[in-house]
Amino acid sequence: MFYRIVKIFYLMTEKRRLIYFQNPQRCVASHAEHVRIYEALAMRDRARAVELVHSHLQGVDGYWHDLIDATTLPTPGRSQEPPFPS
Repeated sequence: MFYRIVKIFYLMTEKRRLIYFQNPQRCVASHAEHVRIYEALAMRDRARAVELVHSHLQGVDGYWHDLIDATTLPTPGRSQEPPFPS
């Protein structure tokens, strides 16, 4: 069931990930988070895995909300062009 949910999410967010992972530091940080999640699952540490997944999703969600806010809220002296291609 988890695989199916993640696969659907993965397919739905392909274009977003192309933008997000243009930053190499995000690639490294995201990979490290996924490795920690995998290790918790491999150790069958349910509580740790849930904590790590929750933290990971909050970070990703926060990034996208910040990006959306930055592109929709007017800021004096800043171009209103989005920071990524449409």
